[in-house]
Parts: sequence; structure tokens; C-alpha cells
Amino acid sequence: MASRRLRDICLQPAVTNIASRVDYGVSGRSMDEPFTDAELDDWLFAECSDAQHASGTCRLGAPDDARSVVDHECRVIGCTGLRVIDASIMPEVPRANTHLTTVAIAEQRMADRLKGEKGEVFG
Repeated sequence: MASRRLRDICLQPAVTNIASRVDYGVSGRSMDEPFTDAELDDWLFAECSDAQHASGTCRLGAPDDARSVVDHECRVIGCTGLRVIDASIMPEVPRANTHLTTVAIAEQRMADRLKGEKGEVFG
């Protein structure tokens, strides 16, 4: 089970050497104390759920389109030196992992373009 494997990883010296304590979620229970099967099931039902990443909330389009927030270079229309390069510019939720798609947009699509520009401040 993935939860037990993650516990094994968290108890490795690579983690324990840099962390003073590792807990199971917000339970307050240290990973030093293993769960019984029943306790693990209860914890999973109490604390674990799916998560959705917002996307499509910052329309990418032409500057003359009143509904567009960013242009094709991810520059916020009407602002100087500000870009949005995340899942919010996606026109719809991708079928693939949202995080990986966002990384592809940011690192593989925009990073090279931004490297060539001078005078822009990034934070």
C-alpha cells in the first residue's frame, strides 16, 4: 500500500536527518508510530481526498478581445512586466495531469522566450 511505503520513505535517514518530526497529515500522530490496518483505513477516510487544480480562469487571447486576460505571450493585458504562466491560462482542464501540463507550459514553452527578453523583472 502506498501509505505504508511513504511511511517507510519518511523514516529513512535522508528524511529524518533534515526533519525533526514527520506526522500523518494533520492527525498529530508521528510516523514513528505505525497504524494498524483499521487505523490506517480510518485515517485515509478522515484525511485523504482528491484535489482539483483550477484551470481556465485567466483567458488567453487577443488583446482586443474584452474577455482575454493574457496575450499569446502570457502577458497580462493592460499591465507591464506581469505574466500569468500556470493552469489558469488553459482553455479547459487537460486530460493529463494538470501539474505536468503547467510545467510544460512554463518551462518548455515560455522559459526559453523569457530568457531572450531583457529588462523584465521576474519574481
